[in-house]
Amino acid sequence: MEPTIVWGTGSQARIYTQELLSRGYTNITLVDLVSQTVPEWASCFPIMRDRDELADLLATKSRFIVAIGGLHGAVRTHLLNDLRLRGHTPLNLIDASANLKQTVEPGSMLVALQGVQVNHFVRLGDGVILNTGCTVDHECIIADGVHIMGGAAIAGRVSIGRFASIGTNATVLPDISIGEGAVIGAGAVVTRDVADFTVVAGVPARFIREAERPVTPDATPSG
Repeated sequence: MEPTIVWGTGSQARIYTQELLSRGYTNITLVDLVSQTVPEWASCFPIMRDRDELADLLATKSRFIVAIGGLHGAVRTHLLNDLRLRGHTPLNLIDASANLKQTVEPGSMLVALQGVQVNHFVRLGDGVILNTGCTVDHECIIADGVHIMGGAAIAGRVSIGRFASIGTNATVLPDISIGEGAVIGAGAVVTRDVADFTVVAGVPARFIREAERPVTPDATPSG
């Protein structure tokens, strides 16, 4: 079996690795170029910790998934594009209990965890993460690198820009536009459009502050 790369050693990586093992993937290597230490769970897998080791690993065509979530959608998308250009194959990770209607258009490296519901005519970009129990209703457009946290409810015809993060149990009402890099706080109820790189929270959701703009990673993948 060809190698499988899981990029990261955090909670996302732990979940993805367990899911891959349950599906019969055994030749798994973790990549983490930034952490000073790695968690105990990761110690039973090979871990690439420096760029020389990584170069050797990437010399062989592999399958991969980038396990970097939260506010790091730009990094996740950059790594996806970089590794794909190098000839590696992105993996989708869709739980058996997730329900994606047949008219859904999924992007590459889609993660849809337990109990996710995605209704008809939804377009999902590359590197989208749909956490446990979230719902995306009909005709939504979810751009690259978006992370929708557990229990969040996205109503119909919502547009979510690149790299946005929708917090746990947040609700977005119909026909709303969420801007690029926007951050929606946990439990928020979004009743009006949210501008690019804006943090909102509360019921109804109100402006809190400007969100950090992503720093463009260099050409070499980094964890």
